[in-house]
Amino acid sequence: MLNYSYWDGEQTLEVNLSGSSRFKSGKQTLIPPAEFQANQSQAFIDYLNDKNDGLTALLADGLKCQSVLDAALKSYELGKWVDIAEIEKLGGK
Repeated sequence: MLNYSYWDGEQTLEVNLSGSSRFKSGKQTLIPPAEFQANQSQAFIDYLNDKNDGLTALLADGLKCQSVLDAALKSYELGKWVDIAEIEKLGGK
């Protein structure tokens, strides 16, 4: 389980790794270093005002990411390499 919170200018990630054999089990709280802090409220307001800060993901970014995920899934199902361009031509099917 992953829980993200932004309160009073501070971001916090809570990760629950119960049952994990690779990591220390239980709940862990992580606070991103200052250089990775983001003003989520301002980013949202900028998005609504059609201002692109260069950091906010756009729909086109999401489509590209989904094509990569679809290609990985198809590659696993077929047991062979699948070209991402092939997936994009099929519309992700």
